[in-house]
Amino acid sequence: MTGTIHKACVVLRLLDGGGEAGLRLAEIADRAGLPPPTARRILASLMAAGFAQQHSQTRRYGLGAAAAALGHPTPRRERLCQVAQAALRELREEAGETVVLTLFAEGQRCLLSTLESCQPLRVVPLGQDDERFYETSTGRALLAQLGEDELPALRRRLGWPGRRWPGVFTDRDLDRELQGIRSSALAMAEQREAAITSLATPLFLPDLVAAIGLDYPAWRDSGGRRQTLAARLRETAEAIRNAYASSH
Repeated sequence: MTGTIHKACVVLRLLDGGGEAGLRLAEIADRAGLPPPTARRILASLMAAGFAQQHSQTRRYGLGAAAAALGHPTPRRERLCQVAQAALRELREEAGETVVLTLFAEGQRCLLSTLESCQPLRVVPLGQDDERFYETSTGRALLAQLGEDELPALRRRLGWPGRRWPGVFTDRDLDRELQGIRSSALAMAEQREAAITSLATPLFLPDLVAAIGLDYPAWRDSGGRRQTLAARLRETAEAIRNAYASSH
């Protein structure tokens, strides 16, 4: 086993034992017996491969979603799905539209849960992970929660939005839109060809980048309904945050 691989395995074992709160860089470096710059490089490589992640708000490190591919459980994701279900069902019943729960993991927009509308004419989201960050409201809400260490790399990989996000042509445009989503807790996207409107709100969880959204036919977006749905989305997000915090 080469020295680099051995050091990476040591760091992975530390992350595995770090619990849901995660570990600070200084803690990892100290316990692994590594200089902080070396520990940082190893963590960057593990994050690029999806085996580690840095929580956007606490800046602590934990195991990444790729650990699930090795049979390792992902308790935070499972707990989020469990505690969110009641609030998501209530939102679908009140709004009468399709509700989605999404997560940012391994550079993908992951669809964790979909509760379809019971109306004959409804929106049925695609059922697989994707990179539709620019053209979907949940994708935009996820981008608004990424840290400065994650967003630039993802932005380079995705390229510029073009028609996928009208009005966004420069770094300043994107920063302005993302700040607007953070301050209003609301993202919106319209698929004009398909006549679909999508609203989403960030969940702002301490250790997961997640968002909930509503997708519905654009012709039902009349009067003050959009404002009503936006307010209901924010209320649902707050209920999920409280339930998630209480489940620790």
